[in-house]
Amino acid sequence: MPEFQEEQLRTKAMGGELHEQATARVKKLAKKILSISAIIGVLQSVLSLIPTYVFPGIFAQDKLVVQEVKNQAFNLALAIFPHCITIAIEALLLNSKDLDFLGGAYIVKSVLWTVTLKHFADQHANLNVLWKGMMALQYIRALVWTLRLILSGKKLGIPIYSRKSRKQRVQMSKESPV
Repeated sequence: MPEFQEEQLRTKAMGGELHEQATARVKKLAKKILSISAIIGVLQSVLSLIPTYVFPGIFAQDKLVVQEVKNQAFNLALAIFPHCITIAIEALLLNSKDLDFLGGAYIVKSVLWTVTLKHFADQHANLNVLWKGMMALQYIRALVWTLRLILSGKKLGIPIYSRKSRKQRVQMSKESPV
């Protein structure tokens, strides 16, 4: 059984307040993981541009190659950007043992990405197609994982963005004397 769910079931049996505290700890930890990974993703994306623009001859001395690397640097940065947070969400889903969903999503995504990449490569066979394909792959993966976390988080034991947590926030704000 997933660790998040185990802690929630254990504390639920002990009493309502302990369960609420455990749920709050799980949410806080998961949000901290996601925040840190988003910051790292932004930093990695920005840092990926440095070698290309600060050290333009690091990859090759040929002017055409250097220019092509510069042309692809922004695509690389955009492809790197969602990678870290996607891995963090994926780790939360793996921890919740959502393996059937992840396995199915990997298969469908890989087939669709391969067909799409083949289609664009037949029309425009160049590096730009490859990098834009990688970028699309990362953003599709990020979207699918995020939707799964939002829609099934409560069931998986990670109620980060679930309806119940929003209702609890509204209820808590009504109860507070501020």
